[in-house]
Amino acid sequence: MDAPSRPRQPPVPNARQEYRKKFGRPSRHVPTDKFFADIAEAQARSASADELRVLALREVQRSRVATDDKVKLFIPASRIASEFGIDDILHAINREPQSSTWDQALNSLCDFVCVKGHTIRFISTNRDLAIKIGGTAVTCMGQKLIVKPYSAYERCYYVDLTRIPSDLEEDAIYDYFVRLGLQPIIAPTHLAGSLMSRDRTVWFPQHDVPAELMPNGQPLREIVFPGFESPVFVQHKKRSLNKVLPPSIAARRAAAPTPRRAQVEATSSAPVARATAPASPTSSPDRHLPEGVLILDRPASTAPVQAWVKVTRHALCSRAPNPSVAAELETTTSPVADGRLVFGFPVTPTSYELAFSEHDLDEPTAGDADCVAFAAERPIRCSPRALPEPVGSLVAARSVLTSSSTTLKRSEYRRRARRAAQDLTVLNEPEDRVAAITAQPSAYAPIVHSAPSSLSSVVDEHALLRIYSGQPSTTHGSDCSFMKRLHHDYPGDMSPPTSTILEDRIPDDESRDLARSYALIDLFLRTHAPAIYHDPVKVQALCGATPVSCYQYSHFLLWTDQTLAGICQSQLGQDYCQYLSLSVSSAMALILDDFPCDIDDSVSMASSDSALSRSAASDDDSLISSETTRSSHL
Repeated sequence: MDAPSRPRQPPVPNARQEYRKKFGRPSRHVPTDKFFADIAEAQARSASADELRVLALREVQRSRVATDDKVKLFIPASRIASEFGIDDILHAINREPQSSTWDQALNSLCDFVCVKGHTIRFISTNRDLAIKIGGTAVTCMGQKLIVKPYSAYERCYYVDLTRIPSDLEEDAIYDYFVRLGLQPIIAPTHLAGSLMSRDRTVWFPQHDVPAELMPNGQPLREIVFPGFESPVFVQHKKRSLNKVLPPSIAARRAAAPTPRRAQVEATSSAPVARATAPASPTSSPDRHLPEGVLILDRPASTAPVQAWVKVTRHALCSRAPNPSVAAELETTTSPVADGRLVFGFPVTPTSYELAFSEHDLDEPTAGDADCVAFAAERPIRCSPRALPEPVGSLVAARSVLTSSSTTLKRSEYRRRARRAAQDLTVLNEPEDRVAAITAQPSAYAPIVHSAPSSLSSVVDEHALLRIYSGQPSTTHGSDCSFMKRLHHDYPGDMSPPTSTILEDRIPDDESRDLARSYALIDLFLRTHAPAIYHDPVKVQALCGATPVSCYQYSHFLLWTDQTLAGICQSQLGQDYCQYLSLSVSSAMALILDDFPCDIDDSVSMASSDSALSRSAASDDDSLISSETTRSSHL
């Protein structure tokens, strides 16, 4: 499915150009002639190295203080930081009248940085003055911006404790960390007036992770207090540590029977309440795709994405879900913010059933997923939309099928698919990669499980595509081309490396890791569940009552972070989790930590018994299981 069509909008005035028309373009700072003359004179008389150092660093002397004496300060200003560069921002702050507090601190301020779309960061070399200007206003571009108050302890390390029993005493929490050799400071995680949450945050007077919270090199993820059976879970400030599962959850997952075994052991009178599991890549090494001749018709350039999914599934899946008859719904979209669209449906999905087809087992994938969504008794799906001709032509150009109708052996198609997967990193733009994945989604399934080092550039560029597809038209225009939107921030023929741009857009390391995780999971779902990904009705069924939304300014459908998190929390994410590579599993864990939910309870609607009871018996020999419920195959 392509991204929803949007009305044309008039071009948005460029705020930076308007500012420069009115106040002039800030010029680059060039040291005075006297400065260069002093350096030349010192060199001519063979001055000492120390004297040359002092002269050469004279212009940046204010910044030459010990790191411990530098205080980082921030001015939250997302709009200004999106529309202007640091040269314009400094020009405006210097030009406009400021408070006496700011003027007094001016000689201690240095090293201003514009964090694109987020904030203005700078350094104060005087802690007392830094405290004074915190919370005061700075005028920039005619706006009053507030300097974030400075706190000497804001960067201290902390952990959040969740699922704390109501009868667990606070002293027991304190004593536990004291026994570890730490000095804890315990506070409620959430406090509104006098209303206090049960969750607790334990602070420690240091910036890094205390060694005591890393027993045997692994992060502390749960605490079992004496007299209590259920553990208290530990969430670290450093999000990457939360990728490690708490031992109790890991043990439950290891001990739980696979979904398929649970289906076989179920009685015939009780329909299975969950979907058939994806094929494990190590379960049956003797099964392979049957060899034979395939006749594959390449979809037209205006064909819907579902047509491309069908072709690849036929070529690469040993057992594909049977076509299901479902009522087609026309979806609508409406903007919830400039850059995001929320989907609307004439009928709300009330339940769903999952099914998994199987790839050949020498392919390192987790299978191919699909589902049927139901509205009460009726199966429903989204009405397929034809791709716009320019986008469809790009997809067709990336197909491994060279003609409209191709007859070839299955092994030849697989050879072409593997070669295309190897060439994915060679493609220059993230939109090209999405087009290639759209043309043969299952063919790229193995590459998602590659070593993180070999996939890093693909993930970084896909993360940028997601970021820029959601940037508002007020700052980046309404054009859906990724390169044109990128050009707003990085004009000129050459842009910085992808990693540099990603650091500019997301300066915080943990938030950047989270953006990469969303990008990797987006690629995973595109290649392992394309029939679900491109059907908003199915995605809404998985996400339950949470409205599903996509980024507005993209040629391709790109689900927002919130919607991807909803899919990860659904039964689909739970069924896939045991078959994921370490990198994909870690990405999903980071997302679930970002949108926490009860591991044992699905946030979205489950495949209900009432839906399964409507399943008709099937005598199809290709069914994975002998069960007669429609949950085995769609």
